[in-house]
Amino acid sequence: MIWCFWIAAFALPAVYPLVVFGLAGLHKTNPPPTFLETLYESWDMRFSSQLVSTSGALIAGSAALLLGILVKYLSAALDAILDVDTYLRTTPAHNVPRARIVERYVALLRYLHQYRAPEDDNRRGYDRIIIVAHSLGSVISADLLRFLTRASMPALTRFAFADQPEQRLPIFLFTMGNPLRQLLSRFFPHLYRWVREVPDGGGERPALPMLGAPIEAAAIPDPVELGVTQWINYYRSGDYVGRSIWQGDWFLRTHAGGGAFPAGPDIFTDPGNTRVEACIGLGAHTHYWDRTAPDVAIALDAMI
Repeated sequence: MIWCFWIAAFALPAVYPLVVFGLAGLHKTNPPPTFLETLYESWDMRFSSQLVSTSGALIAGSAALLLGILVKYLSAALDAILDVDTYLRTTPAHNVPRARIVERYVALLRYLHQYRAPEDDNRRGYDRIIIVAHSLGSVISADLLRFLTRASMPALTRFAFADQPEQRLPIFLFTMGNPLRQLLSRFFPHLYRWVREVPDGGGERPALPMLGAPIEAAAIPDPVELGVTQWINYYRSGDYVGRSIWQGDWFLRTHAGGGAFPAGPDIFTDPGNTRVEACIGLGAHTHYWDRTAPDVAIALDAMI
């Protein structure tokens, strides 16, 4: 589809004038016709004129119906695209959306690190932080944690994680429908090279691990780079926004039994159990939170 868009946008407009010039050269009139005369007398221009005049009213009358169909069946994909556009844009300069997101996120991290139970004599705080993120939330969480861990702004890092490094709580990241590999790394490789050195569809297909093989110890993205103790990624086989981020082509839920619950999914980990990934079966980009995804509840319960 993307190749067709590129051809329609760049190749066809470049070829069309050459065709028109060729048609003009075939005319044997004296004086020869001008470029515009040849253009408006060509068969495709006449066809377009007839199409507009005879079908214009029908198309206009069906606009509301067509719009309704597009909104009904494409709204989820359109929402995902617009959300990414909002997150990545850098305007207006005085009120960038990403800056406002970071402010709220960092303030919440600071609160969790500093919280102490008032009714507890020992003033006990939290033992760990578990971040559960879906779709664009996975991108926001990974981007922010990587930014804070790399100490790009030490003052902001100290503010988010506490004043002393030893006070930093262990962070566990659980992502679902994660678009870092399928969407962000592919279409914005200059920003997300840390996710995949060679983006999917980038003209070079890297060697895929054997199906069902464990995740390599050096596989990227690296949870250490985000400062998280463990990164778990669950996905559905038909998710059109985000699926696996470490595994290759793996779409089966279980080896046998058709993937029916309560048989659990095939869970793949690296040697240190810092990277965990599983396909929880058929489905698209939604319904990670309801009764169709009991594997998510089981994994979260184990983490907590």
